[in-house]
Amino acid sequence: MKELKKSKNAWLLAAVIVSVLFVAGIPGIILSAVNGMTFPMVLSIICVAGGFYATPMLWIAYGGKVSLERTLVAIEVDHLYTVQEIAGQRHINIKDAVGQINKLMDKRYLTGYIFDGAELKLNQNQKLSEIKNTVKCPSCGANVEFGGKQGRCPYCGFLVDNKK
Repeated sequence: MKELKKSKNAWLLAAVIVSVLFVAGIPGIILSAVNGMTFPMVLSIICVAGGFYATPMLWIAYGGKVSLERTLVAIEVDHLYTVQEIAGQRHINIKDAVGQINKLMDKRYLTGYIFDGAELKLNQNQKLSEIKNTVKCPSCGANVEFGGKQGRCPYCGFLVDNKK
């Protein structure tokens, strides 16, 4: 949830800054042209032209992050785990709910679940690890636990081979 909030706030900041520059560029062009200042006028033109194209895209991207955050809250806070429940709670269609869940998982905002296209299930898989062997130390008789072919006795330091 933290990473998604961070990303959402970054998009919000960018959208606000570009919106302000877009609006400030309009009087900047007029004042610069009237006073014959070329550099501020060019800078104002760039702000207006860039803001004209970038402002809507930045606000749409921010809105997308807000929507993802609401879906994540429905899953992690409201404990809704089926696409039907999430779509109903969020008042979106099922296709959009599936898309948002997939995006949350792709961007790793939502982890610890397995999604089969209709329902989220808790991922109870564990990391596959090396098989541990326990052998009696031929020197002192202590149990020596190790992975692989050899291990060292923690008591006497004898090197023990796995003869299985």
